[in-house]
Amino acid sequence: MRQGTTFRPHQHVWKDGPKTIIAQESWVVIHGSVRCTLYDIDGAILAEPILYPGDASFTLQGGHNYLALEAETIVYEYKTGPYEGQQKDKVFL
Repeated sequence: MRQGTTFRPHQHVWKDGPKTIIAQESWVVIHGSVRCTLYDIDGAILAEPILYPGDASFTLQGGHNYLALEAETIVYEYKTGPYEGQQKDKVFL
C-alpha cells in the first residue's frame, strides 16, 4: 500500500444461518507500519496503536480500520467466513 492508504471504518455483523456467526477479522503487518483505529460496539474509538512488522490486530465485534504510515506497507488481512458480500458482512461507521 502507498503511504496514506486507508479504508472506511466498519464493523462486521452477526449473520443467521445454520448457526449464528460473525466475521472475525485480523491483520499482520509484514512491512512498513499502520495506525490501527479500534472502535467499541457503539462506534466510539477505543485505541489507536501503531503496528509494525510482526504486530497483529484481532477484531472480534467492534469496528476497525487502519492507515498506512509508510510507502510500500504490506499487511496480510484475513477473516473467518463464509463471505457473502459486503452488504451482509459489515456496516460502515
